[in-house]
Amino acid sequence: MRGSPLFRALLTLAALLLATWPVWRITHSSATPVAVAAPSTPPGPSNAPKPRLALEFLPAPPIEFDVKYLGKSIWRGSGGAMSATSPPLDFTIPAEGVDLQITARWPADLKNGAVRARLAPPDGVAIERLAWTRDGATLDEVLTFTDG
Repeated sequence: MRGSPLFRALLTLAALLLATWPVWRITHSSATPVAVAAPSTPPGPSNAPKPRLALEFLPAPPIEFDVKYLGKSIWRGSGGAMSATSPPLDFTIPAEGVDLQITARWPADLKNGAVRARLAPPDGVAIERLAWTRDGATLDEVLTFTDG
């Protein structure tokens, strides 16, 4: 090998220093401000059709039931009927689906209960989910409704 080790070390150091500038430019890109477009229509009540939820209870109607969306109760009812259909619900169904928490309480002597939930989007096919109690008279389940 030719050349002194000190000269080779200085040449390597210079090459590394020259490489730091492009690496720094790649890893520290300057964020240019992006203009955010204003929404074309202001948020508010719309006349668009809303989804509906139908619940069918088996083997008997519950004493009471509650349906929650994002932790907020959107529909409550008390027993008496084997099935019930909600009024139009005030939310839209996103592409990734929607999670609804359904709670129901049956009489204490009933050991197993079930609920069939059908979410009917205004412009699509109804999505059906089932949930059962687990050796008791109460049901507390989160059901995910997706198109797929």
